[in-house]
Amino acid sequence: SRRSNSTTVLQSFAQLNSDFVINAATSSATQLIAAYPEQNTPALIKDAFTAILGRRPSPDESAICIQHVTEQFTAFEPTHPGKGYQLAVADLCHMLLCMNEFLYVD
Repeated sequence: SRRSNSTTVLQSFAQLNSDFVINAATSSATQLIAAYPEQNTPALIKDAFTAILGRRPSPDESAICIQHVTEQFTAFEPTHPGKGYQLAVADLCHMLLCMNEFLYVD
């Protein structure tokens, strides 16, 4: 019998709060933004999925991620002028690095 893939709550929290994962997300965001200085969010999202998960996002995933980056930018920019987009993209990368899909290879 094959063991199913699962993560526990503690594993998820450890990953979300890991300095290593947070730094990897920040570094990934910096590289992606350097590749897309004109803030081409749809292309950036496609490349983020490819770099982190090894696949392209589905149309639904793209739409959700565009909305996420837009909302995060709106939340970050007033308190971090000029850095809102960087923080929003880092948040996106952090989310991708914390997906169960990132943890397991089928």
